[in-house]
Amino acid sequence: MAAPFKKNVVIALGVLTAISFLAGLIYAMLGPGVETVHSSRADTFSRSAIGHHALLRLLKTMDVPVSVSRARTVEKAGSGTVLLLLEPQRTSDDPTAEELPVLLRDSGATDVILVLPKWRPRGFSQQAGWIAGVEAVDKARIDDVLDAARIKSSFAVGDGAFVASGFEAPAPTLGSPRVITGEHGVVTDGSGALVAQTQAFGKRIWIVSDPDVLNNAGLLKADNAAFVLALLRHVAGDRALVIDETLHGFSIVEGVWPRLFEFPLVLTTVQVALVLGLVFLAGMRRFGPPATPELALGRGREVLISNTARLLWYGGHSAAALEQFWRATLKAVRQGVHAPANLEGEALWAWLDRVGSA
Repeated sequence: MAAPFKKNVVIALGVLTAISFLAGLIYAMLGPGVETVHSSRADTFSRSAIGHHALLRLLKTMDVPVSVSRARTVEKAGSGTVLLLLEPQRTSDDPTAEELPVLLRDSGATDVILVLPKWRPRGFSQQAGWIAGVEAVDKARIDDVLDAARIKSSFAVGDGAFVASGFEAPAPTLGSPRVITGEHGVVTDGSGALVAQTQAFGKRIWIVSDPDVLNNAGLLKADNAAFVLALLRHVAGDRALVIDETLHGFSIVEGVWPRLFEFPLVLTTVQVALVLGLVFLAGMRRFGPPATPELALGRGREVLISNTARLLWYGGHSAAALEQFWRATLKAVRQGVHAPANLEGEALWAWLDRVGSA
């Protein structure tokens, strides 16, 4: 029966399958969108009212170069980027006061946009991705962020009539906006600055005092989205934005091997381990010498002669075999008694009978 595929075709298909599998595995481990992070806090994974997922989608839609960092932010935020810190808050699993100074001091970015925290979720809604409500962040947590960034400012409630200085942008819409005083105002009203600029750690720090202008709920209001884009273009220009999520507790360990033991790649790891285990068991040698199988036939001349005779009998060749045996025996007797070579037939039999009688 002919093989369904030629050998070369089978080898080519095997090589292509292996390359495709490895490429898919590497992309799954190192590429974007491997896993979905669920959050209701003020971060880029959150789709709640106080989250910033809409900002990330807006930037990508407008072709603004942006990336979300969950590891090695100091290395990723180089001199050709702008570091964007969205409402860093100090929680039990998020030591912002210890990590924020490291990012500000060691990153190569010369410009940092720091959005001060304001809200935190309160309870959860029955509808997936929603929250029951929000409550204001404690002032102590905001002070932790300001102290870590070496910023000395006070807060006030603005009147909302904001005017941008140094760049053109539509006026943002905010209800009872929170503004800061004591720093150089970039977007101000009569009470203080919605966006201010200061110097710290050898960098320009752009402070956004109220996150309601750019969170998921705020971007839907009036010209807030256009205002945010104008502000980011003014600060970053053609440089890429790096949004840090390590300060929100979303750090990961980069690399191939750690990702193999995280969901969903851990399922593939378990399957490969099971296959290798089965292969190992199938190829493992038994303990002790191998058992000698029983022979279907015996050994020796008698067994060979007996089996040959049975095969000739089953095949109906007994008469022909007997005739051959008779001729061979006659030939052996003739040679043994040295009968004349010219004797054949009846003459040979008569000569043998005389020799036998003698």
